[in-house]
Amino acid sequence: MHAFALAHPGHLALLDFAAIRERSGISHAEWYRHMARGTAPRPVKIGTASRWPAHEIDALIAARIAGKTDAELVELVKAMHAARTASSEVAA
Repeated sequence: MHAFALAHPGHLALLDFAAIRERSGISHAEWYRHMARGTAPRPVKIGTASRWPAHEIDALIAARIAGKTDAELVELVKAMHAARTASSEVAA
């Protein structure tokens, strides 16, 4: 197992949209509108499948519960995408 996964248990779990809907109650169309606005993370593509890192979805839900603004959510999503790039560079 990769050292990053050992240091961050559960960090690398991926969710399909059904799991996101179950956690958030957001419809498919609404989720994709959020992605278009930058207030929801884009998926990780595995072949033709779309999956989202569980920790990103949890952080997004926590930010919404905390009352973060759309501008703050956009910054959070940007940070999530930057972290994906940084962690993939570490794994390489």
